[in-house]
This record gives sequence, structure tokens and C-alpha cells, in this order.
Amino acid sequence: MGNKLTKEQALSERTKLCPIKAHVFLKSGPREKLSELVESEEWSEIFLTIHQSYIYSNALDSVKIDKDLLILSQDESKFEVKLISLSKDPPIIYIIRCKSIWQFKDFVLAIFFSKRPSWILFPLCQVCFLSFTIIRRDHHCRNCGKNICGSCSRFFKLEISGYLTKKRVCVQCFENVKHYTELVTEIQTSVFKSFLHKSLYYSDENDSILATLRNRN
Repeated sequence: MGNKLTKEQALSERTKLCPIKAHVFLKSGPREKLSELVESEEWSEIFLTIHQSYIYSNALDSVKIDKDLLILSQDESKFEVKLISLSKDPPIIYIIRCKSIWQFKDFVLAIFFSKRPSWILFPLCQVCFLSFTIIRRDHHCRNCGKNICGSCSRFFKLEISGYLTKKRVCVQCFENVKHYTELVTEIQTSVFKSFLHKSLYYSDENDSILATLRNRN
């Protein structure tokens, strides 16, 4: 059974340990107020920290960066990223506007890499509970981090976690990942009027983030 981290996973783990701190502008509110939030110009300036897969601020409750925190859009021209936390009840929208392009890139990359789960090392497939062998090799779900076999996984373009190619996802996560991707697409087309056919987040205007992720994956 292999236990060596891939280059992309090692980078993700290092990113979680490096705090990102900055003064930014914030708007937040329940999901049903999304259209109003997008149109509003009422921003609050806050000090925000991203560290160990959490977003911290004295102006809001801590937000866990995991599979239930979705990036709805990222706009390099405005230094702006829109998020939804589905773990909150009700789901909460966060719109963060950074003060510079470099701050924006740091925040977006930190969120993408922090969304990637730490890998679990286990002697059995954590879905079917069969032992790993030379033939039944072990893999990891890129959505939950479970140790899984090939038969208990499927490939999916996991853009919601910043992956640019199809990655292995366990069968337990597959429907949720598909649903979350469809949710982001629906919000982009209905609320933001975005039509990015090739990618959830990237267009010519946002290619610098895309290139950075491609080089680091």
C-alpha cells in the first residue's frame, strides 16, 4: 500500500499551515439574499485570516474551508471572490473584495488548496472494507480524503476544489460533488449571468489564477 503524498497534495498540506492575513472588504447574508448582496455597495472592512482550513475574523463566526464551502465565482478584475457555506443553517453567502491583485490571488489559492482534504491512511478500502493488495491498489478520494480502492471510485472534474483535470472521487461522494457542481453552475448562470462553458471559474480575464493552479497541480 502506497502512502507517499503527491506533489499537489503536499502543496495543499503546506498551504493549510501558512496563515494568510489581510484587511479586506466583506458582504455577507443568507443565500436567498444573494441577488441583493451582489447589487449592494454596503461593504464592511475587516481583518481576515485563512489558516488551517478556517477563515477567521472578529466580525464573523469562523468558517470552515471544506467540501461544503463552495466558491461561486472569482473575479480578478474586481479582486473579488464569492463563497457559500452550506454547513451553515441557513446557508450563508460571503463576498470578499481584496485590495490588490496579489492579495486576491493569495486568498483564492489558499481557499482552493485548503478545500482539499488531508489523506487518510487505512489498511482497508473505507467503502467496501476489502484489503488492499498488489492487484487491488489503494487510492484517495479528492473530496473527502478516504483511502479507497479503484472499484469504489469514479473520476470527476473536481473544479469546485480547484482541480483542472478529472480526479478520483469515492462513490459515496460522487453524487454530492455532482450536485455541488450543478449548484455552482446554476447560481452562475441565473444570478451572475456568467456563461463559462469550458470551466466553472475561469475565462480569459482570470487566466492568471488558472495558470497558477495548472503549474502547481
